[in-house]
Amino acid sequence: MEVHAESIKKKVHSINYKKKEKMRVIICTESKRIEADVYGERGMRLSDMLNNAPLFIPVTDAVVYDLGSDEEPTASSFMTINKNYIVMAVERQKKLERPS
Repeated sequence: MEVHAESIKKKVHSINYKKKEKMRVIICTESKRIEADVYGERGMRLSDMLNNAPLFIPVTDAVVYDLGSDEEPTASSFMTINKNYIVMAVERQKKLERPS
């Protein structure tokens, strides 16, 4: 019986892979405001994701604002954030239009 490497790779991938859900969040440290995407298991709340995450949280498509500065924000396709420096984190909600 011949074993095909490609079929084994597909089986291993399907066993270990968990579908992740993207969440746009705002994370604040003492000196930065970061808007970025984080990924967690489907249905997981942001608080659960942060409590269960390792020390450094990976984020993608980040925009970093320097608080108290008029400088242009910095963009990064990938970065990690040390949980010990997070002061506040909230899921970014869609902006509501004000009634006219």
